[in-house]
Amino acid sequence: MRDEILVEKIKNVIQILDEIDEMIKTQSTELQNVDFELSDYYHLIENNELSDIASIKIIKNIHDLRKKRRTLNNEYEIENTYQTHKSKLPGTETRKFLANEIYKTVKKLNTEYKNRILTENDIKSLLEETTIKRKPGRPRKIVSE
Repeated sequence: MRDEILVEKIKNVIQILDEIDEMIKTQSTELQNVDFELSDYYHLIENNELSDIASIKIIKNIHDLRKKRRTLNNEYEIENTYQTHKSKLPGTETRKFLANEIYKTVKKLNTEYKNRILTENDIKSLLEETTIKRKPGRPRKIVSE
């Protein structure tokens, strides 16, 4: 009974390691595709006059792609740490060191971005919702003489 459990666990470990290797292999292609799509959007903005609705859609897509790009960059850093320290996988005592290195890398990734040009006031101004105040009721009828 234990022999079957052991074989199943080894099979699962091999499958998981294969999945990790596949993620490492395809990560650069994924990142490149996101970069190409972002570039397409930047050129679309540069080369066309956009309506407000189109601008909103494009910014939403850029926002989503930037989030995806951030996770891919984080994945790359974690994969680098894994590749550097994967020789620690076989030993029961050394696996803890691998896990520690991965945790350190993850902690480093979650630092806040520091603006280079924009100030806090600039950002606040950009993110403020501006509303146009209109008087209630129908607009005045313009009488031509």
